[in-house]
Amino acid sequence: MRRSLITLASILHAAFLSGMHKLDVLTSFDGAQRQSGFLEKAGSYFKANASYAPPPLAKKTQYGLMDVSTRRLVITDGAIESLKWLALATMILSHINYILFPNNLLPALTELGCLAYPLFGFVLAYNLAREGAFQRRTHNRAMGRMLLFGLIATPFYIVAFPQAVTMQGWLPLNMMFSLMLSTGIIFLLEEKGYFCLLLALAAFVFGGAFVSGYWFSISYCVAAWYFCKKPSAGSLLLWLVSTVGLGLVYPTFWGVLAIPIILAAPLVKLKLPRLRLAFYTLYPLHIVILLGIGFLMPRSSGM
Repeated sequence: MRRSLITLASILHAAFLSGMHKLDVLTSFDGAQRQSGFLEKAGSYFKANASYAPPPLAKKTQYGLMDVSTRRLVITDGAIESLKWLALATMILSHINYILFPNNLLPALTELGCLAYPLFGFVLAYNLAREGAFQRRTHNRAMGRMLLFGLIATPFYIVAFPQAVTMQGWLPLNMMFSLMLSTGIIFLLEEKGYFCLLLALAAFVFGGAFVSGYWFSISYCVAAWYFCKKPSAGSLLLWLVSTVGLGLVYPTFWGVLAIPIILAAPLVKLKLPRLRLAFYTLYPLHIVILLGIGFLMPRSSGM
């Protein structure tokens, strides 16, 4: 009896060990199969996406941010909009001093207004230097808007700034025409070819004599566009020299302060909406409003 029990226990023990061995084999096989399936799926995914490459990142330079693929200056839309609104604010403050206080009661506002054109010119230059701007005919649309609103502003500009209109009672033309001429010259430079280059040179020489800021305002916009398109030490120097040149036609050299403001723009993380027609509309509108306020103001207050 004892021998039978020992034999039965031995059989059960052997069966248990055999079962555990088979279970281990099945578990290992199932795990290996699942691992093999995962590796096959992973291999298929990476094979299908082998040609994928992440988009080029913006490379930080001493001039700001530069797109590695296009080598263009990169500034966020929010930063560009903030520069535009800053320019608009400084222009309006300067015009308040000119229109409402002809005796230059607040000279600091006049000096602050010298920032307006460099900021406006840079915003225009940057937008024209954007990737694909030439193909989208951004230049054409911008020139059409500047011509329209420049013409609307002209009669009010002549009344508001008689000291600025020194030729024939209506020349030089207002800032809208300076920006429009700059855009036209940049367009011709983008077209390339000797004929377009000659046209651009003729537009600069002859057209610059009839717009606000003369040749200096045109040079500034073109130099800023070139810097945005191909940022380098040379293009930066050209832009700096053209900015100093603006001081020869505007009251002071305060416009040079626009340079550090612009170079700091890539650090701005604001998310402002891009209002395309706001500047065009507000240019003639703010002159009309200030003329109306000046007409209603008693003369003892400064008129």
